[in-house]
Amino acid sequence: MGCATLSKEECLQGDWKSIGYRDGTHGYNLTQIEQHQKACADYHVVPDLNAYQAGRDEGLLVYCTPSNGFNLGERVEDYNSICPPYLESAFLEQYERGLQSAYRSNEQNLEKQEDDRHDQENLLFNLENKEKLNQVKGEMQKIDSEIANLKDKRRNITRLLEKVNSIRH
Repeated sequence: MGCATLSKEECLQGDWKSIGYRDGTHGYNLTQIEQHQKACADYHVVPDLNAYQAGRDEGLLVYCTPSNGFNLGERVEDYNSICPPYLESAFLEQYERGLQSAYRSNEQNLEKQEDDRHDQENLLFNLENKEKLNQVKGEMQKIDSEIANLKDKRRNITRLLEKVNSIRH
C-alpha cells in the first residue's frame, strides 16, 4: 500500500460513506478525499464525493464532542478547524481545557527534571571517582535531553493555545 490512504480492496469495495465516516471520526480535512482519489486512481475507481461527504459529516459528530476536544488537547494534538459551527464552541472550550491540563502537567515534569539536573550537578562537584563522574555526566545528558523535549512541548502547547484563542475571537 505504501503511502496510499486506502488499500486496493477499499478502493474496489467503494464504501465511500464508511470511508468518509472514518475520516470524520479522525478529524481529517475534506481534502483527504483528494488523497483517496490518488490512491484509487490506479484501480480506475473514482470516489463518490456525495457519499463520502455524508459519511464524513456523520463522523464529525463523533469527533467534535467536548470530551474528544479535551482528550485531543491533553494529547497536544492540533485542531484543524473542521467542526461545524454549532459544535465548535463546546469542542474548543474543552480542547482549550485539555491543552491547559497538558501545560500544567508539562510544567510539573519540567520542574522535576530541572531539580534532578541540579541534584546531578551537585553530585558532580563532589565526585572524584572518574567512573562515577562519567555516569553522572551521562545522566545529566539524559536529563538535558528530556528538558529540551519538555520545552519543545511547552512551545507547541503555547502555539496551540494561541491558535484556539484566534479561532474563538
